[in-house]
Amino acid sequence: MRLGLRTKMMVILGLLGFTSILNFGALVVTERNASKHLSWVLHTQDVIRQGEAFLGHMRDAETGQRGFLLTNLPKYLAPYDTGVKNARADLAALRTLTRDNPRQQKRLNSVQRLMDEKLTELADTIQLAQGGGLDSALVIVKTDAGRRAMDILRGEMQEFKAEESRLLRLRQSELAASQRNTRILFAMEALLLLSLITFIGFHIQKYLVSPILKLTENARRMAAGEGVEKISVVNRDEVGELVEGFEKMHRQVQSRTESLSQARQEAESANVAKSEFLAMMSHDLRTPLNAIIGFSDMIKSGVYGPIGDPRYSEYLEDINKSGMLLLSLINVVLDLAKIEAGKFELLEERVDLQSFLLSSVELISLQARERQIDLTFHAQEDFPNLQCDPRTLAQIINNLLSNAIKFTEANGSVTVSTLAAQDGAILIRVEDSGIGMDEDGIKRALEPFGRVDSALTRSQEGTGLGLHVSKLLIERQGGSLDIESSPGEGTTVTARFPPERALAIGQNALAG
Repeated sequence: MRLGLRTKMMVILGLLGFTSILNFGALVVTERNASKHLSWVLHTQDVIRQGEAFLGHMRDAETGQRGFLLTNLPKYLAPYDTGVKNARADLAALRTLTRDNPRQQKRLNSVQRLMDEKLTELADTIQLAQGGGLDSALVIVKTDAGRRAMDILRGEMQEFKAEESRLLRLRQSELAASQRNTRILFAMEALLLLSLITFIGFHIQKYLVSPILKLTENARRMAAGEGVEKISVVNRDEVGELVEGFEKMHRQVQSRTESLSQARQEAESANVAKSEFLAMMSHDLRTPLNAIIGFSDMIKSGVYGPIGDPRYSEYLEDINKSGMLLLSLINVVLDLAKIEAGKFELLEERVDLQSFLLSSVELISLQARERQIDLTFHAQEDFPNLQCDPRTLAQIINNLLSNAIKFTEANGSVTVSTLAAQDGAILIRVEDSGIGMDEDGIKRALEPFGRVDSALTRSQEGTGLGLHVSKLLIERQGGSLDIESSPGEGTTVTARFPPERALAIGQNALAG
């Protein structure tokens, strides 16, 4: 019968639990026995101390009697009274403590008789002395009857103590044996538990941890594109099924990876072919477009004479604008094709950034005035020059300014500024008070042919390639393009060039 992983774990936990309960029970029993022996040892020690206290109090009573007979002073009766009272209490306590020992009870009966005889002799002599019969009291004392009773009583108590001492040694021996057995049992139980844990740990390591670690390593190797090792399945449980499932998944991933690799190669080939086609078509289209634009300019300027009908002038203006727009689109598509094909070359040189931006702002200022937009440029003195490709820089700035003006309504504002970052990077910032974008809009704006969906954007011309191409062009020069925007609150686009492209005034540009 095949046991699942959960069943195995339940069996292991049950075995551990049973062993722990068994060990705990054994420890409780041995500890209880040890406590029992210890209580008997303490009991016997109490009996011995009580017996010694009894003899001490009898001596106190005898001493008080002698002091009174010799001095006839009442103050000696205090230790006598205290001794008598405590001696009787001690003997009662001894009877209670030894009620489980018939032999000691019998011996205490004899002690009781001797104590009564001695105390009677003490009481009689004191009474005679108090009544003026001191001589009669001394006669009783001189008979030595009290001394003999006291000697016999001491002998009985010595035998009583000897018996308790024997019991004490026996019980101390039993206590030591019990404690020794407890230690031995504890060591055996610990050894048994350790052996069980070691056995369980070995099987968990072999049948659970080791396969999972190998699976983890194979997953890492698979993620890194490396080959995986074969894992032998020991048991047909969940771990075995997991190993088989992983290996099946690995075979599927290998098959799909090969398919994807082939598809990627085909896609790359198709992309190269597309880029080459676009480059070729863009080149072939630019030649007739340049002719259309050039001839329309000549006709508009009346090089060979005036145009007869004024409506032709309007048509020529539309032809010229359409040709310029189409030429701009073809140039953007051609640049995109070159970048994707890896054939875009940068022709770098030293650029006076402040003058360059001022010229760019002046070129587009007419468009801003036509749309009634306030276009300003904040120039800084002694601002570093920039090593870059001027043509791509012009395209980036023109795209950013065109977008800012295009998506800003009348009476809005567009501001261009430069800023040196703390790490020395050069920042070109274009801020507008236009319609703005949300996060999804920013993502779409940076994608090829991406356009933000709004009533204003739908009324504007454009392919949606401007920001995408600008981002690619600035990244080719080690920089980045960042957009911050909120709907209805405008947009800020920052073109960042790395610190190594910043040139101090008078510094020679690096080789392009």
